[in-house]
Amino acid sequence: MYITVIIVTYQLAGLIVNTKKTEVLAQSVNASPAAHPTFTVHGDLLNDVYQFTCLDSILTSDCDLNNEIQQRVKLALAAFGRLSHRVFLNLNLAIATKIAVYKAICISILLYGCEPWTPHRRHIKTLEPFIYNV
Repeated sequence: MYITVIIVTYQLAGLIVNTKKTEVLAQSVNASPAAHPTFTVHGDLLNDVYQFTCLDSILTSDCDLNNEIQQRVKLALAAFGRLSHRVFLNLNLAIATKIAVYKAICISILLYGCEPWTPHRRHIKTLEPFIYNV
């Protein structure tokens, strides 16, 4: 029913749903993957996926944060590495400036999109070294 509403709305705007590019991610914490509904558009079955990236955040069907947090850590480490020579190892910059850059760049990348997270202790232990070692 909901997919029909989406298709009709798209058609009113002059858009067409491309069934080859459209993927469905059904999120449920307690339901098994077999319990996920299937969606079809004009008789074409839409591809059901376990995870995909949307706006640089990794969404999974079981709502697990492990992949998302590991990706955030990798991106923050990469940003730190790119800034190491010019900022963090630069003897001409004050410590306060280095801390401000670290917070503005590395911490922002690490915590991007964290508002809806419900982290467990293991997730927090993964993030703590980046936050409290400044």
